[in-house]
Amino acid sequence: MDGAHVRQQRRLDGLLRPRAVLDRRRSLVSVAFLAGLLAIMLTSRGRAGLRPLIMTTGWSALLVTAGVVGGGAGLGTALTAGFIVQVTPPLWSAYRTARPTGVSAGTWSLIFAELLCWLLFGVQKSDPRLITLGAAGVIASTLMLARIRCAASGTRRGRARKWHATVGSN
Repeated sequence: MDGAHVRQQRRLDGLLRPRAVLDRRRSLVSVAFLAGLLAIMLTSRGRAGLRPLIMTTGWSALLVTAGVVGGGAGLGTALTAGFIVQVTPPLWSAYRTARPTGVSAGTWSLIFAELLCWLLFGVQKSDPRLITLGAAGVIASTLMLARIRCAASGTRRGRARKWHATVGSN
């Protein structure tokens, strides 16, 4: 009875495996297609120029290549690197500007919550790409929320001190 059960399980595994591969390919194609479609829509409406279209098309091609060559691990690595590249300029700007404006604490709180979930899931699954993504997101959103709070309270780390006329009474 055990031998028949094992053979049946192997047959089922063989049937399910191609479907899982097909689902991954569909996901890969949909991510690349949606990125390309967004670039075309923005360009056709005059909201973006030719350079963003080329960049988005290149990013889509990179995602497809990473998915085809590296499978899920390659795609996960590319998307994690993409997130880090995407979040670095806003952080840099927020900390280089004396009083940053237009930065939403609600948006960064959602980013924190979402990527904390991915971090915990990555730890549970022992997936280094998810752990890196989650940790980068938690660190980035924490830094941005701290900057928003400092800007709202009127303080800034590293701000020049007011020096009084009397020596030694700072």
